[in-house]
Amino acid sequence: MEDFFTRVWTNLVGRLTGPMQFRLVFQPLMACILAIRAGLRDARAGKPPFLWALTFDPEHRRELLRKGWKDIGRVFIFAVIM
Repeated sequence: MEDFFTRVWTNLVGRLTGPMQFRLVFQPLMACILAIRAGLRDARAGKPPFLWALTFDPEHRRELLRKGWKDIGRVFIFAVIM
């Protein structure tokens, strides 16, 4: 198990200077930025946190899932573009 984590860490650090460095840095950065924007939009609208509402508000679950997939879809589009 220790060998596995060592290999993963070595491969990740090695990719910081390789041909995919752009994607390794910017894809998680874009996902974080879009998640923060979606969370702030919900907070301004007075909505509860997404996961909390999804778990404890069954009558709005379908609407929340649809809105969540819309937000996640943007992350996938940016990933494909990069």
